[in-house]
Amino acid sequence: MESMDYDEKVRYLRGYSRSLHEINSILDRIDELEALKYRLGGSVIKSHDVNQEKEKQLSIIGSIENLHHRAEKQLNELQNKLFEIEQSIKAVDNETQQSILMYRYINDYSYKRIANKMYYSEDYIYVLHKKAIDDNEFIKDNGK
Repeated sequence: MESMDYDEKVRYLRGYSRSLHEINSILDRIDELEALKYRLGGSVIKSHDVNQEKEKQLSIIGSIENLHHRAEKQLNELQNKLFEIEQSIKAVDNETQQSILMYRYINDYSYKRIANKMYYSEDYIYVLHKKAIDDNEFIKDNGK
């Protein structure tokens, strides 16, 4: 396992926010697929060739179920990534550093908001954030 530099660590931690947005998008897509599947399953076939239309409808429903399955698999992978990043931050021994990383990457707070929350100057939060990134190793699971 090779060590990450400062920028790689920040990119890794920012993956939390990106993954969270992606999860919300996937959940919306799953809802849309479920609604489409429901509409197709309950629609009335108005064709002279009922068997052919029913076959098309079942094929479309099968495709929707396949897309749904793939979306749920992707959702599970992203949820694992969120958990991994949370655990990486929780492994930081220094409580102040851990708090800054949680506020910044899990809660998506600005440096100014973190400074107000922790009663430090914004400049000092920048210094503490850099130290938190530099002082800690974050293990990312490359197996996924």
